[in-house]
Amino acid sequence: MQLIPRIPRLPGGGAGFVAAIVIVPFLVAWFVLALIYRAAVVATAAIGQRMVRSANPEANRRGQVLLRRQKELAVGVVVGVVALGVAVNASTSQNDPRGAVESQTATTGVPSEPLPAPSRPASPISPAPDAVPAEPNPPSPKRETPAPASDPGTNPLAQSALKQLSLLKVVDRPRPSTDYDRDAFGSGWVDVDRNGCNQRDDVLVRDAVPGTLKTGWQGRCGHDVLAGTWIDPYTGRKILLTDMKELHQSMAVQIDHIVPLAEAWMSGASEWSKDERRLFANNLEELLAVDGPTNQSKGDDDPAAWRPRKGFQCAYAKRWIGVKSRWELAVDSSEVQALREMLGYC
Repeated sequence: MQLIPRIPRLPGGGAGFVAAIVIVPFLVAWFVLALIYRAAVVATAAIGQRMVRSANPEANRRGQVLLRRQKELAVGVVVGVVALGVAVNASTSQNDPRGAVESQTATTGVPSEPLPAPSRPASPISPAPDAVPAEPNPPSPKRETPAPASDPGTNPLAQSALKQLSLLKVVDRPRPSTDYDRDAFGSGWVDVDRNGCNQRDDVLVRDAVPGTLKTGWQGRCGHDVLAGTWIDPYTGRKILLTDMKELHQSMAVQIDHIVPLAEAWMSGASEWSKDERRLFANNLEELLAVDGPTNQSKGDDDPAAWRPRKGFQCAYAKRWIGVKSRWELAVDSSEVQALREMLGYC
């Protein structure tokens, strides 16, 4: 049984000298006691063995007790020695961290990680008096509607439309009419130009993307539209239809009156004859093939309440003014202001 622990390397410096003075006498005394204990254990074991082999039952029992206690004492001494060695190693390691590193290297053969040098805790840095703390995630600015590209009064592309607009009759904004009836403009699409096809087919053919149209014969109409592609002028959206006879597809592209019929009614068409209103509702210059849902969202609004995308506002304003000029329809002040703003994109 190995009872003598490894003697740790004494640290250097003044602290190491003090530790050596304290530890060395202690180790010498421990070594002497270990030798005495070893001799006592040997003698006790010999006596116990003789008593166990004795024929006397009482002596035999005492010999067994003696051997058992001798073993328990031996275990206790070993545990104490190990604990003492650990305590001594810990004490020397605390006095000199380099000693702990060298001790570990000598024991395991693997150097431990170097101990970090002690450092003073960093004091919090206060911002400069004039410093403004930055926001972690500054909110993105809201996108504002850009101003018109130019003043319509100085834009030559808008001069003709502005002149027409200035000649229109300006009236107070009329209240929504309660006597407006869509049937006052005719019950449906008619063949005004007598080419065998109604105005819906004529507009679809005119506004389709070239080379995409598929047509057939229906009655006297030689260009009944079956399929094709359109670009909605109001949104710029592409509309691809493969079967115009299917109800859902046929509603995807609709024919819009640039000046809504209800707007025309309030602007002077209520005074027209039925034939005049029917011609107005089927006038090709007043009609556009557009996206169905967008047409529904426009409804009966004028430019003061609804506008198309900016890329089409100039053309839309010109066509609106041209329709009202040719048919001598009135405008109101908010409508005039909106049209002037839209002409600024020309």
